[in-house]
Amino acid sequence: MLIEKIKPIPKYIEKQIITKYEQSNYAEHYYSYLTKNDGELVEMLVAVKPYKGNIYLKQVACHGIDSEEAFIKDMNFTYLAGYRVGWYAEGLTKQQKYWEDGRWWKSYDEYYNPYSVLLNPEYANKQKEFKYALVEKVSGVYIFTYLRLFREFPEMESIEKMGLACLIYSKQILKKFRKDTTFRKWLYKNKANINQKRYRIGDIISAYNKHIEIDSYCEWADFKRKYKGVSLNGFKDLKSFFNYIKKQDANVESYKDYMLACQELEIDTSLPKNYMPHNFKYWHDVRIDQLNALKAERDRKAREELYNKFAIVSNKYSSLQKLKGNMYVAIIPTSPADLIQEGDILHHCVGRMNYDAKFSREETLIFFIRDIQNIKQPLVTIEYSLREHKVLQCYGDHDTKPNEQIENFVFKQWLPYANRQLKKIA
Repeated sequence: MLIEKIKPIPKYIEKQIITKYEQSNYAEHYYSYLTKNDGELVEMLVAVKPYKGNIYLKQVACHGIDSEEAFIKDMNFTYLAGYRVGWYAEGLTKQQKYWEDGRWWKSYDEYYNPYSVLLNPEYANKQKEFKYALVEKVSGVYIFTYLRLFREFPEMESIEKMGLACLIYSKQILKKFRKDTTFRKWLYKNKANINQKRYRIGDIISAYNKHIEIDSYCEWADFKRKYKGVSLNGFKDLKSFFNYIKKQDANVESYKDYMLACQELEIDTSLPKNYMPHNFKYWHDVRIDQLNALKAERDRKAREELYNKFAIVSNKYSSLQKLKGNMYVAIIPTSPADLIQEGDILHHCVGRMNYDAKFSREETLIFFIRDIQNIKQPLVTIEYSLREHKVLQCYGDHDTKPNEQIENFVFKQWLPYANRQLKKIA
């Protein structure tokens, strides 16, 4: 192909691009079409840009099927910015970029080839060597990648017609398909599984060469790749483990859950009856239920311990409460349930975020500020630091700031009072 042989975009192609661009709601940035340049089949790349009610088109790349180099114009690529097209010559930008001079220049064929909507794939079928190439079914791949491979392996047509389009870009498959008639028949027989499960190329060929049913072989091969190095417990090898899992209609993740439950329950997993029970699903459910019961008992004891510690701390610092005053009082909670209720009513996090545990460890104290006329209604919550002797947080409903009267009570009346009382406790 030659630069001087590049022709302007045909009018009918321009109409097609504009129509498709509008139909796509201006989503696509590049379109392409096939044509000839000095007798060579080429793909012309066209950039599109809307501007002030008009749609502008520009040829930015020309790739030839037999050429190692492509022609590029007013186009730039960087790994950070991706592809960029300059529109200075069309008057759409005020500043000319250093790489947009309106001239065609050369680049390697594999570069400057962004995804584009190909308008006329059927044009390739008009070429004698590509008469039987099923170009209308090509999607998600550069058209010349397909055509160059088809030129080397016309068998692609047979594989595609067989319903195995997922294999047509594998040279391993194409070479074996060309040489081995039995392999062709075997592929056809197994095409449903191959299409549905998208096996690896190497696994497909190995299953055929080893005369093993494809589904069984590929399942084992995938298992081996995925779980190589996994703890086998008492199993002698990975194959034995795989056969056990398959026989029990189980999976590795459920087996891991089972073994973790056994370990938590202090069950001897070195015994065959434990690491490979005859009825895995039954014993899996039994061990998980036992573990849940154990955790529930642990949680109950931990909760009971937390409530006891919380009550002790609450009683210890009860003298920091201020229960008398003209308008407001400060109350210390007596249980984690009080924090939960306060947080739920005032829509903040005092009932969550481990404030109950921090309170029990005396890392922080919580006090409720209430109106003396309505002492049961949550109003403002404060967090008090025992170490720093200061208020860390003071919030009302939805973490809002209290009014000036409440702030005066908290910082000018209650805080000095609480710090004096704290000295007596110390």
